[in-house]
Amino acid sequence: MINFYYKNKTKILFTALIGFILFFNAVSLSLAAELTNPLGTDDPRVFIGQIIKTILGASGSIALLMFIYGGVVYLTAQGENERIQRAKNTLTWATVGLVIIFGSYAFLTYLFRGLLSR
Repeated sequence: MINFYYKNKTKILFTALIGFILFFNAVSLSLAAELTNPLGTDDPRVFIGQIIKTILGASGSIALLMFIYGGVVYLTAQGENERIQRAKNTLTWATVGLVIIFGSYAFLTYLFRGLLSR
């Protein structure tokens, strides 16, 4: 019992010592080093525009995957009306989603160009 207590206490002390060393090392390095901006811009409007473009790009990729899924379901339907209808609905809604994505991209591009020109 006593041996277990000392082993456990030694592990805790060793972990705390390493933690303090790493913490103070990180603090001293952060004081000595100059931090750079990883975003590439200081303007929040540009940053928000980059986030929106990324989200629209990801949603465009999802729409492409839905087109592929709808096409595969349509090709493997083998004359089953339910699967054909599901594939047509998937392709229709993927098209509607793509139109919405392109429309929102065009609107946001127009909006941000107007905001950034001021």
